[in-house]
Amino acid sequence: MKIFKSHFLKGFLSIGPAFFLAGCSSLFPLFGNGGVPPVTYDLRAASLARTGANLNVKIAIRRPHAIQVLNGVRILFRPSEQIVGYFSAAQWSDRLPNLIQDHLLRSFEEDQSMDSVSRFSDSFSVDYEFFSDIRDFSILDFQEGKIAYVNIYVRLAKKKSDNSVFGRSFRAEVPVIEGEFDMSISALDHAFSQVLSEILFWTVNMIDLTHEARVSG
Repeated sequence: MKIFKSHFLKGFLSIGPAFFLAGCSSLFPLFGNGGVPPVTYDLRAASLARTGANLNVKIAIRRPHAIQVLNGVRILFRPSEQIVGYFSAAQWSDRLPNLIQDHLLRSFEEDQSMDSVSRFSDSFSVDYEFFSDIRDFSILDFQEGKIAYVNIYVRLAKKKSDNSVFGRSFRAEVPVIEGEFDMSISALDHAFSQVLSEILFWTVNMIDLTHEARVSG
């Protein structure tokens, strides 16, 4: 969902070791957007298929960890492997880790495969803790054509007994259709939906394999 749209987006602000200036005639000023309010985008994810599991467990979803460039509202752009930039006329509706945590919570809740899904709380007795690291969430433009790239690493910690930890990286790439900037956001949404679906099914499967008290459907 687009919260507020001012006009067509074209610019980015580079914070990498060097400034990417190719094609600057089509960009907004490097260090700003002429005072025009940025377009604000909400992160969307497609409705996911249910796993069909029925597990007698409680899980807590921690807020994802992210390095500084991924821990804000600005939308990342990578014109090369070494340079990190931001689109100057667009932003997310909240910090990226908050948006991803909300979608994780919603996905597990709507799946209805566990007794309880919550944000992490020290006083909350849980069977599993879910940790994640946002490794990348950006538009890549240093290969042939633009690509929306999402990379999230997940760790699932089993509590109360042996404190086992299981981990896996989830990645997705979706080509960006040339056109308005909305196409870039749509590609990021699709890449994130793919990753989110894989995370949900992997997590439910790992719990089903490792938890002692399985409940049959």
